[in-house]
Amino acid sequence: MQHEKSKDKRFIDAYQYATDLNQVLHCVLRTRAKLADRIYQFYLSHNQLGRLFSHWSTTEDKLGDSLQRAGHFIDSYSGQIEEYLHEEDALMDFLKDQSSYCDAIKSIVEKHEELVEDNTKQETKLGVKRTARDDYANHKMNFSVYSLKSKLFGENEERRYAKIESMDSDINDAVLHCQNSDIRLKEFNKNALIEFDIYKKMKEEQIREILRSYCLLQVRIAKSALKSWTNIRDCFSLEQTPL
Repeated sequence: MQHEKSKDKRFIDAYQYATDLNQVLHCVLRTRAKLADRIYQFYLSHNQLGRLFSHWSTTEDKLGDSLQRAGHFIDSYSGQIEEYLHEEDALMDFLKDQSSYCDAIKSIVEKHEELVEDNTKQETKLGVKRTARDDYANHKMNFSVYSLKSKLFGENEERRYAKIESMDSDINDAVLHCQNSDIRLKEFNKNALIEFDIYKKMKEEQIREILRSYCLLQVRIAKSALKSWTNIRDCFSLEQTPL
């Protein structure tokens, strides 16, 4: 990032915010992916337990029915997580979209930098032209073949005035370029800051809804697991109630 001193601090802060948010989102998504994989493996491992219970039931008499029923519930418990994880993936896709907004903010800031750089170049060119004009008008030209001839042989006054007028014309053009560059920069900054505000409000609402939906999904998973284990427990109760 260049021209740190020239840029609007709000753009510097926006770029840093986008960078930090992108890193946080990346860490959250990566951690959740690892967690989801572990949870999936945990649920999947119960499939073997369900088969063992079913096999065990064939060697028992009174306990056999309870083991058989419990085995079926464990199988059901083992298979239910896949659908929930698909729902989680969909929510995480929405969270990934927030990263694209971070990239958009960075692009806006980079465009701002380009305009600042162009504005600086235009002002520098104007300053050079004004200095050259003043030096010429005050006979302070830098060394060159032309300046040497002027000193040795003198310079036609009419030609001198024409030269100054030409330099003044160039300065006027440079002033116009500076003004246009400044207008472009100010207009861009105005619109960009409005976009930043819109994004922040939208981002907060979307992330809040995504995380709320994620929490509700975890509640559903927990309730479903509680129901499954309650049914499994009831299989071994002395007095079993019909399901």
